[in-house]
Amino acid sequence: MAIKLLPLDYANGIITIIIISIGIFLGLLMIKKYIRYKENTLLFMGLCLICITSFFWGVLGAFISILITGKGLSIQVYFMLSSILSHVSAILWLIAFTNTIYKDKQKLILSFMTVYTVLHRTIFIYFLLVDPSNMGYPSDTPLHFRPNMIWNFVNAIAIIITLITAIIFFKESRKAKDPEIRFKGLFFLLAIVSYCMGIIISLVFSLNIYTLFIVAIIFLSAFLEIYFAFGMPKWFKKLIASD
Repeated sequence: MAIKLLPLDYANGIITIIIISIGIFLGLLMIKKYIRYKENTLLFMGLCLICITSFFWGVLGAFISILITGKGLSIQVYFMLSSILSHVSAILWLIAFTNTIYKDKQKLILSFMTVYTVLHRTIFIYFLLVDPSNMGYPSDTPLHFRPNMIWNFVNAIAIIITLITAIIFFKESRKAKDPEIRFKGLFFLLAIVSYCMGIIISLVFSLNIYTLFIVAIIFLSAFLEIYFAFGMPKWFKKLIASD
């Protein structure tokens, strides 16, 4: 029996397409700036932003699948799409982070993250193949599966690591005399806080038209804050330089 999408599901699917498109567009803008200025941080953060949009790929895949075939995604495919690039984005951020500060500890930090990624992916694949019910369960919308407490805990570790490094980056940036560097640290901290808020709200609260728009605004805010942190437009650089 074909799945029938409700108006809320259509809104969810369309908003998801908009969020992914804007995230990828801003990421490509940073990559374009890298090609022009040859600043490696722009490349890493542009790719990082594109990878972050994978959080929404499961919803997008389910939306397209239902529109075309009338069937949703399996829990395995949904979680694979939604987390396929999550650790790539974390590693790309840590490369950019350690290129900016803690260059002498880059190998140690990246080695730690690599070990964590291997462990995380091993657990993920085990659950995916053996008992996917340990990863999550269907929600009240055909576009979502809700992760269970075990999987939330595992993913929370990566979020905490990113949040800690963002705070360190912010504190170090405050020591700089250059206002551009100070704003870079501020915007990235705001981006990570926004991103974490968006994830928490989407996981804790039931989906309705209000939470849908709130989460969308928060994630779009996070994407723009990342762009302003590392691909800061010239007009904004002139604005803060004149203060």
